[in-house]
Amino acid sequence: MRYYTINIIDPETKTKIMQFSSLREDGSNNPGALDVELDIPVYTFDAPTGAAQVKIWGISIQDIGAAFNLNEKTIEIYAGMTKGLPLANPQQNGLLLRGTIQQAFGNWEGELQSLDLIIMADVGSSSLSKNFVLNWKKGTLLADAIKSTLAVALPDYTSTIDINPNLVLNQDEPGYWQSVVQFAQYIKMVSQHIIGGTYQGVRIVLKEKSFDVYDGTTAKEPFPIQFVDLIGQPTWLGLGNLQFKCVMRADIVVGNYISLPRGQATTTAQSYSQFRKKTSFEGNFVIGPLVRHVGHFRQPNGSSWVSIFNAYVP
Repeated sequence: MRYYTINIIDPETKTKIMQFSSLREDGSNNPGALDVELDIPVYTFDAPTGAAQVKIWGISIQDIGAAFNLNEKTIEIYAGMTKGLPLANPQQNGLLLRGTIQQAFGNWEGELQSLDLIIMADVGSSSLSKNFVLNWKKGTLLADAIKSTLAVALPDYTSTIDINPNLVLNQDEPGYWQSVVQFAQYIKMVSQHIIGGTYQGVRIVLKEKSFDVYDGTTAKEPFPIQFVDLIGQPTWLGLGNLQFKCVMRADIVVGNYISLPRGQATTTAQSYSQFRKKTSFEGNFVIGPLVRHVGHFRQPNGSSWVSIFNAYVP
């Protein structure tokens, strides 16, 4: 069965203000759960895609009237599948997004009542600066400089950094940015200039309360994607880049290594097949720079509760 839980929390008192869930208190599926629509992009900060959007149908008049009070509150969205269908895997559900509600507004049209939420990660902006100060000394590792910058700007977050050890400069490189987006764009640009060639550059992505900083140069054990997990055919988007769709899941995130079942390819005009001498999708791929979770809880179509993954050849 499809599953979601949405928690809205006061960031000051840490108390739960609202909760919407497809489960009863005993953990069983609730056939009377409210309908929800989700559109949640998860991306590396060097290429921001926009805000996440959530619409909750069937809320009360009181909740519509109090929608303004939800602005600047913390929100957590868990989703995926629970037991109930033959191929449903409860181990794949989990936290899709933790962020801040930038705008909340209610709608009432005829018999339809809904609550709309616009959500962004609370990692700084031009209007709410988080003071990302870089102090990259001559001959020192970029990894150390990034770790120090993130720790000072966002002390409540941790960071995991796994990047090329050759990322050093022969001069001091100080800098200041207002948000993690600006900082990530600089880090990607300068790392590409240092290594050169087809190097993808250093990317920063947020996973729950931890920053994952990676560049795809360190091979990791790939996460196997099963044939029964796929919806439709994986498709080449361009040279070395592909896209595939699965039932909504939270266990695969940007930066993960994955392997796809062989022979599941659709060749398009953008495939550049003349440059490939092997069967499509042999080898491993890195998820990124975008994952998009799209769902409409009560829409029966199989493509209405999915996670869409972009991936590239490392």
